[in-house]
Amino acid sequence: MRKFPVILPWLFLFSACASVGGKPAFPSAGKEEAAPGGLWSTVPAGGKLVIIGAAGRQIKREDAVMLALEDAARKAAFFHGIYGYTETFVQTGSSYYDFDSGKFVEFIYDDEHMNYADRFEFDEKHDVFEEDDSVFVRVRFDGSLGSRVNFRPTAAGSTPDWIRAPPKDIGGYTAGVGFSLRHSYYKDTVIASYEAAAASILNKLHSRAGSVVGSFEAGGYSDALTLEIQIAEGFLTEFYVLETWTDPGDKSVWTLAIAKNGGR
Repeated sequence: MRKFPVILPWLFLFSACASVGGKPAFPSAGKEEAAPGGLWSTVPAGGKLVIIGAAGRQIKREDAVMLALEDAARKAAFFHGIYGYTETFVQTGSSYYDFDSGKFVEFIYDDEHMNYADRFEFDEKHDVFEEDDSVFVRVRFDGSLGSRVNFRPTAAGSTPDWIRAPPKDIGGYTAGVGFSLRHSYYKDTVIASYEAAAASILNKLHSRAGSVVGSFEAGGYSDALTLEIQIAEGFLTEFYVLETWTDPGDKSVWTLAIAKNGGR
């Protein structure tokens, strides 16, 4: 299984003890055009699901396109079902230097995800977009959401309303908003925002919290530490991105996604 872990200090030590504006982007899948600032609407249309894959530029353009198609296949696997685990901790104590925080995120999905690429509809002339150091592809494949989603795409040139007022649910699906500050590579910002949206939904559906209190002594000095932990783990099905928006000012990326509870 392919995983995307982020390793943080202290994480597992306490886990067991816890009590619980550039070029225009793609046209959208519907009638709206993507905003120059970077709005991608991927609302399903015509009985097709729409996915955007991301990759870094390569010496050969076709190599970058293939990597972006692989990322799109990974996202198709997310739609068909993923297991997710997130763990967030905040450590506090009597001293300013006692403060620490961090997050661990992991997703497990179909390791044969490239099989989904065989079902993609893709026109390299119209479905490839290059921005800064990254290449993006838009693919369509047969499929539909299990429930009707009544979602109005954001108007071109507007900041999405779902950033200011994140929805709790959309059409029977749990909704989540992901956010990522700018990374060194634009495609990494987009992917991080995508995965943050998945983590947001996971936390809404499968979250539990706990705390650990400990103390230590050294050189005549003693201190008490408190560690607050929030864990979310479980399965999501039909995880799907409706819109992705890039702030034209700082190039941070926001993602609106939906999913259903697949159990634990």
